[in-house]
Amino acid sequence: MAEKLSETETRELSKEDVEEKFTTLVLTFTHDSKTSKKRYLNQKEKCDRLLMKFFTYLNYSTDLIRRLNYSEQTGIQKTAVTYLQLLKNISEDVFKAAVQCGVLQYEKRTVNCWNLMINYVATLKSKI
Repeated sequence: MAEKLSETETRELSKEDVEEKFTTLVLTFTHDSKTSKKRYLNQKEKCDRLLMKFFTYLNYSTDLIRRLNYSEQTGIQKTAVTYLQLLKNISEDVFKAAVQCGVLQYEKRTVNCWNLMINYVATLKSKI
């Protein structure tokens, strides 16, 4: 629904069209609110599993390289361990940024919905 609305579009709609879109929006929000918690928990569980898997393999790779001829570790092995540690640190930042990006994407999508509601309330106020 949010992708189909633009701010200029909602300003150009007739009162009946605004009411129709608002009704559809309310029904969408009603449905989304009923399934939101379940969808969130499912996505969080999937994300947690993937993060755990990613860091398990990353840590395993780091440990494996460290154990290779530990007493005579070459410059290449030290460099590999350093890069893997950097990769681990950067990955944490990437995951945090991805979460924030998802939040902002959702916020951007809802702006058009909020504008529709604001315009609908303005229409109702003008009737009074």
